[in-house]
Amino acid sequence: MRPFYGMDTSRPGRPARHPPARARHGPASGPRDPGTGFKEIRWDDEDVERYVAWLCKVFPGARFVVNTRDLASVAQSKWWAETPDAAEQLAATERLLALAESLGDDAFHVHYDEYVADPRALKPFFDWLGEDFDEARVRGVLEERHSY
Repeated sequence: MRPFYGMDTSRPGRPARHPPARARHGPASGPRDPGTGFKEIRWDDEDVERYVAWLCKVFPGARFVVNTRDLASVAQSKWWAETPDAAEQLAATERLLALAESLGDDAFHVHYDEYVADPRALKPFFDWLGEDFDEARVRGVLEERHSY
């Protein structure tokens, strides 16, 4: 398993006193507290099913967002462009959709190409989060250029 800062303070069924190092915090603004979350999980690990089960045990009530994109576009993106076997590595991630499906209502699948073309495609995601959907605000976020 992967170590997270503060995990030594946790016990099964109770969250850690300190959030994982890559967590972010923000004020609760809806019926569910969205204040802590991970940017990403290394979904390409061979033991990802065990890892997600562990996350669910350590973080009761954990929910997962699976954000996909056209794999050919990803393979050509700046992050992957210089990786010779990018397409093969990325194709292996397709099994993760089955994992997300096995999580039922604790997982939500969004597709980059759909919400970039029409941000209203994120409305069901906001409903799942229990948050208000502000189309103008979402458009503003999507217009920001990435840092790399």
